[in-house]
Amino acid sequence: MKLVMLVLVALGLTFAQEEPYHAPGFPPFAPEPQMLEVVEDRGDTVLVRHLMGETEVPKNPERVYTDASLFETAVSLGIIPVASNRFDDAPMPPALASRVQETTLHPQGETNLEAIVAAEPDLIIAYELNDVGWNKDTTVYEQLSAIAPTIVLQADASGFWGPATRALAEVFGLEERAEAVLSDYQATIQTQCDRVRGVIGEESVTILRFVPGSLQVIGPGYELEGVGYIPFDTGRMYSTCELTPGSELPQLLGTEGGAIISLEILPDIQADHLIVYLLGEAETEATLAEYTEHPLWNSIPAVQQGNVYIFQDLADPVGYYTSTEALTRAADIITGEASE
Repeated sequence: MKLVMLVLVALGLTFAQEEPYHAPGFPPFAPEPQMLEVVEDRGDTVLVRHLMGETEVPKNPERVYTDASLFETAVSLGIIPVASNRFDDAPMPPALASRVQETTLHPQGETNLEAIVAAEPDLIIAYELNDVGWNKDTTVYEQLSAIAPTIVLQADASGFWGPATRALAEVFGLEERAEAVLSDYQATIQTQCDRVRGVIGEESVTILRFVPGSLQVIGPGYELEGVGYIPFDTGRMYSTCELTPGSELPQLLGTEGGAIISLEILPDIQADHLIVYLLGEAETEATLAEYTEHPLWNSIPAVQQGNVYIFQDLADPVGYYTSTEALTRAADIITGEASE
């Protein structure tokens, strides 16, 4: 059996806009409020309407502080933060790391006002700082605004990063850069999915997800509105890479997008390929062993053919760099060869 360790595959999602960005297989969702709106260009500054009101910000900021949700988005536009926080301490993709060598990075957590003051920002771009975006926390916003002009993106900036990229680009006159970033990501999806389809072709695929104590079968209907990341929105991989779902899925799932299955159900899985996600650490490893070491596991055609891909050590893709790296690594693993 081919057990392959893989990071999280980041698949995009589209929020409806006037000119929506469409990744393959991703329909637009209900219109979201505009994340940022330029009210007036005042020369060296621009008046921006955002979640917490209107704020005059420098058009060419030199010292920007961002939160974790917007860190990569800013960098992809060429806005290199003087400081930011991150979701975790996972290694950054080389292309991102090389651009932020002078950036001071803080761990994700409670808003560290002292650290933000020490960064001496001339602009703060926020969404998740102490949940200011989620909860419209006026106390935190006032504290941030006392340090530097602060804009807070409206809607879900922690979902697919495409709309946030366009929103920031509009404020700072970086629209061409934003479209180049989105076009490159779309090209990456096409290139890497072509590599995956080169191995899988028209053969059937079933997606499984191990969590501590149970195994879930995931179908194409497992698509959560507002979420575009595997494993939280696992079913999108079928449509994004145009994979043929296993013929057993209608019987196993009915009208549901996903379902927990027991050991005795394993023989019903007849797919030619299995994509398996592991969520969690030691406890999930134990559940994986329980299933894969059981004789019934070997009744699955994909197992017999050695077409089992286990995606582990899940990353948290929140922007262009991590998303592109994850997609490329996915294709590398499934094809068994590194991309050129």
